[in-house]
Amino acid sequence: MEADEMIEVKCLEHDEAWRLFLGKVRKATLRSHAGIPEVAEAVARECGGLPLALITIGRATASKDTSRMAKCSSDYGILRRDLIDYWVSEGFLDNFEDGYTVIGDLFRACLLEAEDVDSIKLHDVIRDMSLWITCKIEEENFLVRAGVGLTEIRKIEEWKGVKRISLMKTKIERQSGIPICPRLHTLLLTASEIEIITDGFFQFMPSLRVLSLNRNRSCKSPAVNVLHLAHMEHLQELKIDSSNLEELKIDYAEEELFFIISLLMCMATLGWSRSYPGAMPYNVMNFGAVGNGVTDDSQAFIKAWNAVCGDTSNNPTLQVPQGKTFLLQPTSFQGPCKSSNLQVQIEGNLIAPEGPSSWKGKDRRSWLYFANVNGFTVNGNGEIDGQGSQWWNLCSDYSEDCTKPTALVFEKCTSFQVSGLKHINSQKNHISLDNCQDATLSNLHISAPESSPNTDGIDISASQNIHILNSNIATGDDCVAINTGSSQINVTGLTCGPGHGISIGSLGKQGEAAAVEEVHVKNCTLNATQNGLRIKTWQGGSGYARKITFNDITLTDVDNPIIIDQFYCPHEQCSNETNAVKISDVSYTGIHGTSITQDAIALNCSRTVGCDNIVLEHIHIASSNSKEGTYSTCINAHGKCDDSVPSVGCLK
Repeated sequence: MEADEMIEVKCLEHDEAWRLFLGKVRKATLRSHAGIPEVAEAVARECGGLPLALITIGRATASKDTSRMAKCSSDYGILRRDLIDYWVSEGFLDNFEDGYTVIGDLFRACLLEAEDVDSIKLHDVIRDMSLWITCKIEEENFLVRAGVGLTEIRKIEEWKGVKRISLMKTKIERQSGIPICPRLHTLLLTASEIEIITDGFFQFMPSLRVLSLNRNRSCKSPAVNVLHLAHMEHLQELKIDSSNLEELKIDYAEEELFFIISLLMCMATLGWSRSYPGAMPYNVMNFGAVGNGVTDDSQAFIKAWNAVCGDTSNNPTLQVPQGKTFLLQPTSFQGPCKSSNLQVQIEGNLIAPEGPSSWKGKDRRSWLYFANVNGFTVNGNGEIDGQGSQWWNLCSDYSEDCTKPTALVFEKCTSFQVSGLKHINSQKNHISLDNCQDATLSNLHISAPESSPNTDGIDISASQNIHILNSNIATGDDCVAINTGSSQINVTGLTCGPGHGISIGSLGKQGEAAAVEEVHVKNCTLNATQNGLRIKTWQGGSGYARKITFNDITLTDVDNPIIIDQFYCPHEQCSNETNAVKISDVSYTGIHGTSITQDAIALNCSRTVGCDNIVLEHIHIASSNSKEGTYSTCINAHGKCDDSVPSVGCLK
């Protein structure tokens, strides 16, 4: 391929380049805005002394009329939700959630700034440049008279060809005249202190899509003919937030009354009527989240959490939008928070780093960690995926130095609810509660492969008044594990399996003093679990497990349906100890179904301490193999047995 003749271009020195650029821009342009000189010098430097670049950019900049920009309000923010509403109503976007993605992209490109947690703004120079570009594209596209103290609307006849008008933050008070605006799409009269709007003002705006009368608190009795709005077939967004429109005077004929009432009801249904602070959630997309499943969105979630945690309003909400997948490194959601009615709404999907090599940080105890939060709800239809497959075979199941993260941890939290979510493939436990009080976990779907080690569904430690309701758990370990320090635990309506069943313990490991009481399990179904209803303790422990009830349980092909094991030893060898956790006041009532093993009831209690007041009533457990029967084993257990198949001879 032949090349054209090379021509050497000599770059100008800085001073000479600046003089050339200044000559093309002209001093009048520099004086038109306080921020332009600094930007102009930066632009000149970026040209690298190239004469063609200096001349082209200088002339292009000088050719713009900046008189309109001088009248734009400085440092004025707009609510994110309002901006997105306008975009959707104008037809720029198809749905609301896409707006958060666009805002996030603009933030990352440094084209937007945050005024506060709810509002955003353009930098002065970016705003001016945007209007310059708009002027170039279409002369009459915009009319901006925002924040300049206007007291009346002048030259209303000039509105005829304009598409978008902003009279925000003015002092018009009284509007007169009827504009004819066939092309007008957007009219912003936000915070304009307007009191009187002439009847018929909106009559000739057939293409109007967006009308904002927000924050016109002095609007006492505007005579607005609502029918003119009703006949605007393109109107998508009518905003009257914080406006004194309760005294809205409507000019209508009697036969039109029904139509007007229908219109106002429609406005309320579509969200056109007044909205209230706090109704809009803190969407993680507003804080820079990408949601593509590849980019680390941890910092965006932390920023969103800090915002919602610091909100003093009722029911502030952190929102994770649907249709997005968010990759999170280990993330901590710390309290205490200002509101005691906080909500975390998860409609999208959360995924963990895929394996130890992708894990950031030395702390591997938890992935998503809530601590010291009082009064909150975590709910939604989203999915929490621990991507735990690479962790499961990382080391021996019971190695003391092997730390695998629990997917979702609540520590020292009170008065909270978790509901509706799908939890899959945790690295270790799916959900753990530690030192928590007054919690309800309901309508959860938790699953991991049957072969995945230590993937408990819900693990409870040192917690009180915990309710697990109407959930499905199928994992490689206990569906529910209740550990020491726990009391007033209620498990109702649980479907469990495959897995290791519902367990109390293990308790008394390494001689610890156990304390578990008031545990009540009822109306549950166990399918193909390795164990059914299990109490397990190590030798050598102390303390107690007492006041425990299992009522109305259905078993299908369960291994070890009813088991008390005071010789629990997952290792190949455990030392014999004489001390043991005291088990007492345990009742099994209405347990029925089938067992894979013939030994359907096994009560293996400590030879030194024993189990007291063990009650079995209305038990019917048949073998899964119709040709076989079932039997029980019993060591040092005391209590009573009534109407039980198989019977338990030692309970007398």
